[in-house]
Amino acid sequence: MAETNMYGSTDGNKQGQYSFDDKATTLGTPFASRGKQSAILTLYFQTLLPQIDHEFKNKQIPFWVIKGPAMANRYYPKPSQRTYTDIDLFVENHQWEKSLQILRELGGQCLEPKKWMGNLFRSTFLFDGFPVEIHRSLLVDRPIDSQLIKNSRSTKIPGVSWAKEPSAEDLFVYLCGHGAFQHLFDEIHWLYDLNCLLLTEANKIDWNYLLMRGQDMGLSRAIGVSLILLETHYGHCFPQVVNKAPWYLRMTCRRFLSPERIRKQAHLRPRFLYLLYKALLRDSFREVVRYSWSRLKK
Repeated sequence: MAETNMYGSTDGNKQGQYSFDDKATTLGTPFASRGKQSAILTLYFQTLLPQIDHEFKNKQIPFWVIKGPAMANRYYPKPSQRTYTDIDLFVENHQWEKSLQILRELGGQCLEPKKWMGNLFRSTFLFDGFPVEIHRSLLVDRPIDSQLIKNSRSTKIPGVSWAKEPSAEDLFVYLCGHGAFQHLFDEIHWLYDLNCLLLTEANKIDWNYLLMRGQDMGLSRAIGVSLILLETHYGHCFPQVVNKAPWYLRMTCRRFLSPERIRKQAHLRPRFLYLLYKALLRDSFREVVRYSWSRLKK
């Protein structure tokens, strides 16, 4: 087996060979660890999620789990190596009100909903102080569509039989958008999740389908920049045709979105570069203007 580097990719990945390095995925690394408090949260959610799954199954309401528990149980050698501080659930828009009612009946306390760019696309419930987010859109103005539903798969989360997960391609696209739009990779574990996904799925991913989904979702630039960062920091190798980032993002993202900067960028004053990149990662000029205007009004 090819020798792994410190980030978990292999020297042989150009030939499509991938493996995990235990040193790269322990809780001691800055990429997978969130500390003791997050470990406690994770244990609580491992009990809560099967209860949620049972109630949604009783009501015959489909729902999806992504990020934290889905990533931990599918892509990490040990689920405990990927802690998380909340659960993210997705439902179809026409099941939204019924889903909120289920969470209330389970004892969840609904917080005041927050609108993003005038759009209410998620709601948060607290269970004994532990947050559960339920979404009816993948990202702002990006609803779950029939293609994601059609290609979804069974989950690997223990004790959960009804919930689904997105396909590898749809999950990759979503993680790129979430990391770019909502965090600008200022928490490095979003990029590390993508690395772990590739270590397992790289030889199975349909890149043509993935790029098409990225275009459909308006996430081509987010995907392009994510791939550049994965090449730079984790040693992955992708076909040239895959990268859809425009030249100015290709030329600058390695410098301005490096791990040393992204952990600090959100807190810098002025935050010009941080906000500029979050705008430029939008696919259309209309979205760039809309995002910039929403930030200027704050």
